Amino acid sequence: QQQQQQQNDGPQQTRFTMDGLGDFDVTSFVDGFLVEYVQTGEVIEISSVKSTYQGGIKEYVQVHASNRDEMTGHTQVKASVGDFDGNVFDCEVAVEGEAFPCSVASYGKTRIETMIEKGNVAAVGRIEVAVHGVLEGGCGDAGG
Repeated sequence: QQQQQQQNDGPQQTRFTMDGLGDFDVTSFVDGFLVEYVQTGEVIEISSVKSTYQGGIKEYVQVHASNRDEMTGHTQVKASVGDFDGNVFDCEVAVEGEAFPCSVASYGKTRIETMIEKGNVAAVGRIEVAVHGVLEGGCGDAGG
């Protein structure tokens, strides 16, 4: 049952009430959608990603999910990207023994095409603050 919808030029949101399951807010974007389970705050976002590589364009799906663990109070997050040939990659950054999820990049060693060619990538280095939105060197050179 559809209950409400925002009308504007930006993302559109609709609430669905499903008997026995609860309320779901679905927000649609140009390149994907986000679904939030209202009762728990669990969220999943699905995005379509296009990448230009070696003269061609490939499409990927990026999935970002989060939920709050009621026992610990921590929010758990998972981010993955995959192609339509069965390749799926996750990303995480480990700082002093604690792991944090991240999104796979579209350049350097973490470009999905590079990871498909070379396998999983483990990169070790300093985390630096970008200056004016640009970080020299990124995750490596454009070739991986």
